[in-house]
Amino acid sequence: MMTNIPVNKIVSTEKNKLSKLEKIIKDKIIGQDEAVSKVVKSIQRNRAGLNFSNRPIGSFIFLGQTELVRHN
Repeated sequence: MMTNIPVNKIVSTEKNKLSKLEKIIKDKIIGQDEAVSKVVKSIQRNRAGLNFSNRPIGSFIFLGQTELVRHN
């Protein structure tokens, strides 16, 4: 499919989003910095192409009270 969007613009936009992802998630989730970091690193590895194509990005289980999530 042709979108007429330059590839370097897509890559730049994606890189910008991925660089901000950890902060965005940490602003919403309190007290789970290590878990957030691991999930973000998995996503970044996948988007960089450093994964096995026949395997999922990761398997994550999120547990806890909903009050621990900040709602803006």
